[in-house]
Amino acid sequence: MAALGEGQRQALAYLAIRLYDTGSGFALLFFSGFCAATGVLILRSRLLPRAIGVMMVAAGICYFVNSLTTIVAPTLAGLLLPWILLPCLAGEASLATWLVVKGIVETPRLIE
Repeated sequence: MAALGEGQRQALAYLAIRLYDTGSGFALLFFSGFCAATGVLILRSRLLPRAIGVMMVAAGICYFVNSLTTIVAPTLAGLLLPWILLPCLAGEASLATWLVVKGIVETPRLIE
């Protein structure tokens, strides 16, 4: 780092920050597929309420739109960011709550 000037070090640090945003956007692309696939499986299985499956598919779509916007047009992502993730919160929170509640109520005792 001693060979680089002050401006070059700052540019390198800024590049690392920008690459972090892009990398997290790519990671959320994969997670959006996971959420959508989980939602489709919930819809097909009928073991959980269909509303949770629909919300998980919506969460996958919202994650996809958010991460694609973050990668392609970062300035536009600032306009969408807090609001596009609300369906994700609703879908994931409802799935987690359902699994916790039904897991506690309907789990058979293994050791008696």
